[in-house]
Amino acid sequence: MTSPVLSLETLTHFLAEAIREEVFGEYALVQKARLKESGDLDVPLGAAEDVETVGTLIWERGDTGDIAYAAKNCGAIQGYFHVARHFELALPPEVLALEEWGDTINPA
Repeated sequence: MTSPVLSLETLTHFLAEAIREEVFGEYALVQKARLKESGDLDVPLGAAEDVETVGTLIWERGDTGDIAYAAKNCGAIQGYFHVARHFELALPPEVLALEEWGDTINPA
């Protein structure tokens, strides 16, 4: 029995989407910070929705569960980038810019 082959193009697309999801997806890093700031997932942060603002809100207003969840997201981001580097995949520039999210917020 043979397994299906995943093309490098498909893998690149998957990794890019997975990285975006860890930052901007439902209940991911940005939405967690929005909840801490306003209590509403759909209300953008008053300040920039950048890694520094989001990290500060999660660390200063979050409980241990929020911080652990952020660590999970950040670890996934770091893992996805590791896979991309291992296979020498060219992620889009806007995704490459998200790498700092895995390093900056991560408490681990």
